Amino acid sequence: NADYKCPGCELTKEQLMQRQKGNVKKGVWCIDHNHSTGEFRGYLCHKCNLTLGNANDNPVVLERLANYVRKHDKILS
Repeated sequence: NADYKCPGCELTKEQLMQRQKGNVKKGVWCIDHNHSTGEFRGYLCHKCNLTLGNANDNPVVLERLANYVRKHDKILS
């Protein structure tokens, strides 16, 4: 679906392809799953999938990082 957007960054396939300068050997989308149950959760772009993986899918860590960025980002303040 050309209108599908990554749930994290909200970019479309076309936008992601432009961002990656056409280097999409692995495709644009990753299959995301719950690592405990193996249950399919949806499709994410590679960067968002790596972000979740690096945070061990822990929403508390992700919220802390979001709060950290908000606290230190002068533009958002």
